[in-house]
Amino acid sequence: MNLIFNRAIISWSFILLTFVCVTFSLSTEPPSITKQPKHQQLFQVASPADEAVKPFALECEATGNPEPKYSWIKNGVKFDPVAYDKRISQTSKRGSLTFSQPDSLDEGLYQCFAENIHGTAVSNAVFLRKSELASFPETDPEVKNVIEGEPLTIDCNPPTGYPKPTIYWMVQSRTGALYTINSSRLTVDPDGKLHFSNVTQDDQLHDNGAYTCSATSHFRSEYKFGRKVYLRVTSSGSSGLSSHPPKLQYTSPPSVTALRGQNLELHCIYGGTPLPDVVWRKNNSPLSGNRYNFINHGKTLSITKVDFQDEDTYVCSASNGVGQVMTHSTRVQVLAAPYWKKVPNNTVAAEGETVTFSCEASGIPEPKLQWLINGKPLDTSPANNRRKLKGTTLTIENLIKTDTAVFQCNASNIHGYAFKNFYLNVLALPPRIIEKPAEVIKAVATHTAILRCRVFGAPKPEVRWLRDGIELTGGDYDILDEGDLKIKDLKYDYAGKYVCHAVNKLGEAKAEGFLEVKSKTEIINPPEDIEVAAGKVAVFRCAARADSSLDLQIVWSFAGRDIDFEQNQRMVKSADNSLSILKTRELDSGEYTCTAKTELDSVSAKATLIVQDVPNAPQIVAVECGKSTARIEWKPMGDNRAQILQYIIQYNTSFTPNVWDDHYSHVPAPDTIFQVSISPWANYTFRVIAVNKIGKSIASKHSEMCTTEEDIPHNNPKNVKGWGSAPDNMIISWTPMEQIEHNAPGFYYKVYWKREESTLGGFESVIINDWRQSSFKVNNTPTYKPYRIKVEAHNSRGQAHTVAPEVIGYSGEAKPSKRPENFHFIRTYDWQTAEFAWDPVPEDSINGRFEGYKIFIWNERDGLEKMREVKVNSNVTRAKINILKPNTLNKAQVMAFNTMYSGPGSDIVSVKTEEGPPGPVTNFDAIPMGKSALYLIWNQPEELNGELKGYKISYREVIGTELGDVITRDPITNLMYLKYKLAGLKPATKYRISIRAFTNGGEGEEYYIEENTIGNESSTIPDEPDFDYRIEEKDGTAVRVIWVPPLRSGKPGSSFYVQYRKEGEATYKSTPKEVDKEYIYLEGLDPNYNYEVRVVSVDGEHQTASRVKPISLSDEVPLGFNSYDNRLSDVDWLIGMLCAIALVIVLTVVVCIVKRNRGAKYSVHEKEAKKGRELDYGDHGGFNEYSKPSNAHLVSRASLNSSSKLNEAEDTDSMTDFGEDESSKFEEEGSFIGIYGAKSKTSQVQSPTGVATFV
Repeated sequence: MNLIFNRAIISWSFILLTFVCVTFSLSTEPPSITKQPKHQQLFQVASPADEAVKPFALECEATGNPEPKYSWIKNGVKFDPVAYDKRISQTSKRGSLTFSQPDSLDEGLYQCFAENIHGTAVSNAVFLRKSELASFPETDPEVKNVIEGEPLTIDCNPPTGYPKPTIYWMVQSRTGALYTINSSRLTVDPDGKLHFSNVTQDDQLHDNGAYTCSATSHFRSEYKFGRKVYLRVTSSGSSGLSSHPPKLQYTSPPSVTALRGQNLELHCIYGGTPLPDVVWRKNNSPLSGNRYNFINHGKTLSITKVDFQDEDTYVCSASNGVGQVMTHSTRVQVLAAPYWKKVPNNTVAAEGETVTFSCEASGIPEPKLQWLINGKPLDTSPANNRRKLKGTTLTIENLIKTDTAVFQCNASNIHGYAFKNFYLNVLALPPRIIEKPAEVIKAVATHTAILRCRVFGAPKPEVRWLRDGIELTGGDYDILDEGDLKIKDLKYDYAGKYVCHAVNKLGEAKAEGFLEVKSKTEIINPPEDIEVAAGKVAVFRCAARADSSLDLQIVWSFAGRDIDFEQNQRMVKSADNSLSILKTRELDSGEYTCTAKTELDSVSAKATLIVQDVPNAPQIVAVECGKSTARIEWKPMGDNRAQILQYIIQYNTSFTPNVWDDHYSHVPAPDTIFQVSISPWANYTFRVIAVNKIGKSIASKHSEMCTTEEDIPHNNPKNVKGWGSAPDNMIISWTPMEQIEHNAPGFYYKVYWKREESTLGGFESVIINDWRQSSFKVNNTPTYKPYRIKVEAHNSRGQAHTVAPEVIGYSGEAKPSKRPENFHFIRTYDWQTAEFAWDPVPEDSINGRFEGYKIFIWNERDGLEKMREVKVNSNVTRAKINILKPNTLNKAQVMAFNTMYSGPGSDIVSVKTEEGPPGPVTNFDAIPMGKSALYLIWNQPEELNGELKGYKISYREVIGTELGDVITRDPITNLMYLKYKLAGLKPATKYRISIRAFTNGGEGEEYYIEENTIGNESSTIPDEPDFDYRIEEKDGTAVRVIWVPPLRSGKPGSSFYVQYRKEGEATYKSTPKEVDKEYIYLEGLDPNYNYEVRVVSVDGEHQTASRVKPISLSDEVPLGFNSYDNRLSDVDWLIGMLCAIALVIVLTVVVCIVKRNRGAKYSVHEKEAKKGRELDYGDHGGFNEYSKPSNAHLVSRASLNSSSKLNEAEDTDSMTDFGEDESSKFEEEGSFIGIYGAKSKTSQVQSPTGVATFV
């Protein structure tokens, strides 16, 4: 134990000693600059004296051991801050200078030196310069007169300053308020001149405002204002602006010099009317790339970070469709201040080694390179035969300790300089691994892994990496300068033990670690961009997967910060890691990031949420009211991320103070000044609403009130009409004029009328003082005579200045007095079309406006309640009518009619029509039954149109958007068969199945549906089946057992067989499995015994038996009665049956009446069967069957994804022995699901036998 303890102490002592040695060796280091000033720095001197002082600092910090000492030079002379009476101070243990009270004397060229025993580091040379901004010269305001439409240039004469001031032009109102200028017609050039491309009347500011030139220095946050210029615009005298060809106002010089890395602007400012369009090209080619930007509405080309490839000729062309196209070219030459292409870094080397340093710089013109050592030119330092300088390369051979120093490279030309410090530190140390690889390194496949192995030694150790004893070189392996191993594109077989081996001439060191390679994290369903209206819910979904040995987290962030779901409860992270944002706001807009991360890697996917809201309420700036117009100016206050599409200007008046009406509802979005008309004698206030695609903003605050003077009415009442409500009167009506149209007090209407044919006498008139009144009745007028009528508007100032128009009105109509004679039937064309004719009635018998004739069609079975009507024009006396009912004795009658009345009817004519094709079947449905069969169900057509003969079924495959060949099955002529098993189909295939009913009149309309057969799925245990039976003779005593599959469950089985035994026996006999039909005959039974029978449903290897039912062969039991004894054994039973039948008849009549008045009830039979719900059974045809009411109009439907999947049906057809009533017109939820027409259930067309009215 003591031996082990002693060895441990020795080992730890050795490690500690090694660490101390390494630390000591590393602690000797020449200075290295870490903070230094830029090449130029501005400062501000307080002026005047009461201006706040703005201190500043020149930074200089360095590392090194021993700690460096600092000194400064100014303009090449040693600079001592102590001599400046604490106005300038140097930070303790750092070299930074602080100027607490800047002075003009502080301008100069400064440079910082950091020095210890191993060398001297030098900072950049910084030119410290005072910022200045002079004032504009004192000048009087200037008034410029200009003709509308002409170009104009206004000089600025900006003040001097450093840096060069930025020039703006602003509008200064008479109250002193300042407004910026933003117009495509107005441009400021680099010299500060303001150019108007063309002058408009709006440029003469309405409030006596002036254009003012201003200069600013962004460094000083200071503005200066120059002289004011007032414009007086003279109208051009034409209705629009006169045209002017492009006129040169300012362009960049023909030759321009730009420095690499700086921004360049080229200008091309032309005036003219219309506004010239400016196009830029480079060497006759269009400009492309994100470094080219067009500002000032295309008049200025901005090039960001100029580079040598930008040197070329740039041409701008200006055109406006008037005169010639104007062009200007500028040659751009690109020069460059020095920049480094290759520079050395700090270097640690061992004695006896050779080091080489390269300083390579470029620039235009070619820079001059200078080498320095410890801040002094290399050529002035002591000679050293081991140091050789050749061009841009410095080599020092056979290093010794005293070669430790700080070197500098300085490259300079007329545009500036590039400066670089680096040191050489000469040491002698064996390899030491100061940071070993981790014991276990986990990394992700396809990513890059870094196995750390930081070594130190002098000479610099050579690092090699080995895996399983094999050195790793090239390919995916890269040993970094620090000694780390970088493995690119990790593969799973890269896992294993890695050894880091460091060697120099003084020794070696090793360390090892084990690499594990994990599956990378992936986002398999990234979030998608969302655009949502404010207040709605936005949901981002994000799914990811990672290595099973790692914990996967999904983190959501917004605007670069993780979302705190506890703090922001409107944001919810669900169990599936989706992000829901409830009650979204405009501020929720932005970029959301889903980050899937493990301890090893992470992957992110971003999506943008745009929450759009109604705009903010606009702000009314001014309202100027004239005699008949008002000029409204407003400004938008934000569109909330949905562009403003238009504005609505609303008004109210003292007549309707609580009502806001739209004055103009489609003001274009760019317009914020609009002129509206206003009426006399009213007090107006206005407000503005902004509209975007989300909706309307809150209205702006209302404007100040506008009051207008009195005037005569501008209009007369509109919509003046004359008409009669009775044969002996005429009502003159008009639209009342609202108070806003009265224009003065004392408003009234004056109504005039006179007979049109009257040549004697003037108008009769009446005054209506109530402005709300809208009609006046003239009594004792002859029947249907024309009158000339007009209505005038008057007020206290007089009659309206427009003449009231005269209109023709008519007195009241009476009932036509004559009936059409000789109404007769001519011929029939088909089962619903017949032609009739009649003699015209005299026009004077119409007693009103002759509108035409009405032909009425009905039949005795439907009665007059279902009478149908066809209208024809007044000049028609022979008509072909196509709304007759087929296979029926139809009756017809014709009568004349005017606007208000129908006349007496003609004689009634009877027409017998022939049979026609039936309507479509109702409630057609298909239920999948096994992999190769569909179970079809339908009801007979509502419109038989003759004697129904049967049904035809056909089907075809649906292949994408194409249909296969039609396959037709034999017609079904037994009208009791309303079910059909369509077998022989392909598994997992969509079919279109069609059915048509037919009569002697032909085939009816097609009704089709689409349904899929079940795929190749495994079999399931069938649900318990049911069955019915019929006792009949077939080569002896036999029982027909009919399988009733449990369709409601979706697991009926694909075939069945029957088990039976004599009562009292223990063992069942079984029939062969029946796969084609739905019934099996039990033959050869002994009539002297009772039998117990059950059916067994089969699905693959699974079977389910029904309940046992007893059968007595001595009973004549019809299908559906499953009792032992149902004989009519006594009279009481017969009486009871007759009473029940009578009750059923009464109930049927009541149901028919209810259905006629309220619409038919709906059946849920097939819906319930498809959904697996319990079905109702009732008596029909003498056996248990599904009960379904009628009145369905199903024509077709899209394929259903039914859950009732039945397996393993055979490839033969069969028909059940029982039928069904008609199905429902509505689904269970009451929705309309089908009507006539060979199309989908969602389509709607009129029944071919429905009532139609033609005019």
